Amino acid sequence: MFVDSVMERDPARAAALTAGLSGDAPRDNAFRQVMEQWSKADPATAAAWMDAYQGQAAPRA
Repeated sequence: MFVDSVMERDPARAAALTAGLSGDAPRDNAFRQVMEQWSKADPATAAAWMDAYQGQAAPRA
């Protein structure tokens, strides 16, 4: 999968790519997978990115 190869090189980009996918279930599953892997590899950076992302995310209706 493309996201897997990006995840190895640039976890922040992989997270941003998956967050932008269309369709709630595919996006949520891919995003969750990226964040789980990233959190295991670099918990502090993953948490900081997630805090920043949540601050920018538009609320869902």
